[in-house]
Amino acid sequence: DKRLNSCKTARENFRTMVCDMTCSPYQGMYVKVAEAEGGRAKKLNYYLSEEYADKVWRSIYHTDHLICGNLLQKCSKNDLFGFLGDNRWTKLKINFILGGAHPSPRLNNV
Repeated sequence: DKRLNSCKTARENFRTMVCDMTCSPYQGMYVKVAEAEGGRAKKLNYYLSEEYADKVWRSIYHTDHLICGNLLQKCSKNDLFGFLGDNRWTKLKINFILGGAHPSPRLNNV
């Protein structure tokens, strides 16, 4: 979250995406447990519409390349969601499935 403080839209869109995944009463429509162990989720499938994913990515990719897992390259949409879903710091892995579902009217325009 601190990496996104330089851009209010990026910060708010990222928070909305995480909040929709963890807090929304509708999360069962677009978040599914893909792998569990001992009654705990280890991996999720998070279905995002292309429009939703594009708004999140467009608001973030100019802000900080590290949030995409690289320092020197431009941040593609696949880089962003791939790194957010599976990196060495995340215990819960997330397969972001783009083009699936879940448009959100709460995302800010870029």
